[in-house]
Amino acid sequence: MQKLNIFFKKLANIIELILSFLLAFIFIFMCILVILRYFFNSSIYGGNEILEYLFIYITSLGAAALIFYDEHIKVDFFPFKNETLKTIQNIIINFLMLFLCSIILKLSFEWIGNVGQFPTPVLHIKQMWAQISIPIGFILSIIFLISKIICDFIKLIKGEK
Repeated sequence: MQKLNIFFKKLANIIELILSFLLAFIFIFMCILVILRYFFNSSIYGGNEILEYLFIYITSLGAAALIFYDEHIKVDFFPFKNETLKTIQNIIINFLMLFLCSIILKLSFEWIGNVGQFPTPVLHIKQMWAQISIPIGFILSIIFLISKIICDFIKLIKGEK
């Protein structure tokens, strides 16, 4: 179990590294676009479209990372003080999220199949290159949710707090 936790922690660290790189790139690229636009009355062809797609990737990957760190938005209907009941509640919440993520993952593949071949307005690349970020994020989310459910079940069986 410890090796599994280390693997998921390393995976989350890789996602964080990618997110940090993307965010830094977006910041630098946006500064370049602003400088070019206001001081040189010029721009980079497709620059805004590239930024939009990078924001989509950051959102999708960031959602998966938040699930790993258990910092996603959730509502605890019953604020239990008993650790066992909290763990059971977390398992139920994670199963519900797993169900929703699975549905959205399935629908995202259908969506990409239907409209992914159309070109983007400016760069004329296939839209699927931006849209594929949604299944990537949900696959990672599902992986993290399954690992959290397994860890919580083991915690229940062993009686850990």
